[in-house]
Amino acid sequence: IAAPYWLADLFARTIGPREAEVGLGLGKMYSPQEALEIGLVDELSEDVSKRCVEVAEEWSKVPHRGRSLAKAMTRRALAEELVRRKQEDIEWFEGMVEDEAVQRGIGEYLAALSSKKK
Repeated sequence: IAAPYWLADLFARTIGPREAEVGLGLGKMYSPQEALEIGLVDELSEDVSKRCVEVAEEWSKVPHRGRSLAKAMTRRALAEELVRRKQEDIEWFEGMVEDEAVQRGIGEYLAALSSKKK
């Protein structure tokens, strides 16, 4: 299954266009260390729950208005693009999942998952 345009765009903005092209084209699964090295994740942690609480506490010290404005400014163009291309995205997705090869691949994947449970 191909990534939708908005995911490819976010991926490229996060890790760079070339790495995104390779990763999406190959369906690459990054190891935790690889994800850290290319900037896909900010950090690795042995105790994820504890670290999540620490990060949440850190962010909670930033005034809400400032956080909201920064988020809106950095995401505005993408949000507007998502709204503008909503119908196109729906049609693309419908066409992709109705494709015979995609349906066959989904069926094979589900069968493999089912056999793992037995």
